[in-house]
Amino acid sequence: MWVFLSPVVQAATLTVPGTHTTIAAAVQSSVSGDEIVVAAGSFCESLTINKAITIRGAGPDATTLDGSCASSVAVVEITTDGAHLEDLTIDAANLYTGLKIANGVDATAASLYVRNGTTNAASDGKG
Repeated sequence: MWVFLSPVVQAATLTVPGTHTTIAAAVQSSVSGDEIVVAAGSFCESLTINKAITIRGAGPDATTLDGSCASSVAVVEITTDGAHLEDLTIDAANLYTGLKIANGVDATAASLYVRNGTTNAASDGKG
């Protein structure tokens, strides 16, 4: 009798700054199930989240995604189910959509604030 065992893959915790210098770099190297923990501070970047990951800040009064450097129409765009944002502020800098959730995508958030911009969530009850 042969028994084949699959390796157990545990979710990783990535830190910004720490294991990665930017949130976008941490998102890019993450896999579904990972958690990205972002320290207090202002991070001038835009994100496309295409994996079921959690991005957790140090609190909405402490961790801000600054949209003034955004390179896309949205500061944060979520394109897949299972993404979770927590303890963050998204500042769209009056330039962009703060948070865009693709049609049909089921994402969650807790203690998330969007200021100086809009939220563009799907109209189908998800997002």
